[in-house]
Amino acid sequence: MSNTVQDALSYNLKPSQVLEAMKVADVVRDSLMIWGPPGIGKSAIALQYAKTNYPIKSENEGRLALMKQRAEDSEDTLVSMADYEHFKNSLLDQETNFIDFRLSQIEPSDLRGIPIPVKVFYNKDRTKQILESELHLHESYITETSVVWAAPSILKLPKDWKGVILFDEINSAMPIVQAASYQLILDRRVGELVLPDGALILAAGNRETDGGVTFSLATPLRDRMTHVEMVADYSDWLEHFAIPNRLNVATISFIKETGMKHFNTLSTKDTSHAGGASPRSWTRVSEIETARKSLGTSMEVYKALIAGRVGTAAAIDYVTYVDKMADLPSIDSILDGTTTDFGENKKDVSKNYFIALSLVQRIIEMYNAKIVGKLPVEEWSVLCTNFINFMEFNFREHQRELIVHSIRGITDADVNITYAEVPAFRKLVQDYGKLLRDARTIK
Repeated sequence: MSNTVQDALSYNLKPSQVLEAMKVADVVRDSLMIWGPPGIGKSAIALQYAKTNYPIKSENEGRLALMKQRAEDSEDTLVSMADYEHFKNSLLDQETNFIDFRLSQIEPSDLRGIPIPVKVFYNKDRTKQILESELHLHESYITETSVVWAAPSILKLPKDWKGVILFDEINSAMPIVQAASYQLILDRRVGELVLPDGALILAAGNRETDGGVTFSLATPLRDRMTHVEMVADYSDWLEHFAIPNRLNVATISFIKETGMKHFNTLSTKDTSHAGGASPRSWTRVSEIETARKSLGTSMEVYKALIAGRVGTAAAIDYVTYVDKMADLPSIDSILDGTTTDFGENKKDVSKNYFIALSLVQRIIEMYNAKIVGKLPVEEWSVLCTNFINFMEFNFREHQRELIVHSIRGITDADVNITYAEVPAFRKLVQDYGKLLRDARTIK
């Protein structure tokens, strides 16, 4: 068999490709089983699909208002009224769009339901059922005992409910629990419990080689699903998760620079406490990085926490990298116009990326402050102008793509930089028009 054919027959998919597979499964009403090692983000990718494809009204009212504002702005070419209407019509008026149902933590009766005896009343001819509250209206009646099945409340959903139901840790469930899930996964019902037609059913589990507590997936259950294996990919993680969710700049920049070297090293053979790094552990490192600055955490504790999350080898390289970035000009000094020249730092590609990403995240933060009235428009205009001037002065000659990707990062976050408020932005769009369109920032 040729390598090309072998590649085509592989189960392995990057997280963004798993999202594509979910879309197909959603359309054809199939159940998708996602295999992969611990910490790779299987449940996170399922949640991401739910948020993207089944957006809830209560969670998106702010974005909807912003899109309307931008659509009505004749100078804003990024959002049209059609975009606004399409997003408005896609919003769901329901409480949640994602159900995480851990099969490893339940009993078979939690799926099939618990039998509960109830009394049922009929008239003396047994032609009509009587409510208990109306028994006093009848001289005589017949009493019988019946059984109803109390299904799990988390799966009692309205018929018109839309979203994702994830049966997580499915192969960590006892075989008897797996058996109880057969009918639910294939037929979308078990006993008196019927799942909504609009529910996408996903399952996730670790491989038997990953060192966790697992049971072989029963053949009847295996046959009821389409199977894919999710693999770690640092560039995919950066583009589709870390950057859109604005993880800490230090963590993002480090992974971009080191690639797969430290990204996913979690191993069953590693007997250290951390056991290595994973996409999930780098997300936690990002949170530690952000928290330690506000808490004033000591360097000793900080280093111990990083090593306890990703292992000693990755922690040494990570802390060294963070220390290297510590002498860069502050973001505030750039945005207030004090620092205009990046100096010798321009020779270091990693420092350029770090400062550009830091500026993008700060601009997004400032814009959010502006739209809620906490930042005056005049100050916003100055910040944006100084940002544009800094990027142009330092990167126009040799790293134009860094400017383009920075603007893309801002616009992808629904930041609306208008020509009226920031005149310098008009020239930037004119100078980089083709590159920006190629980067999908201008329609």
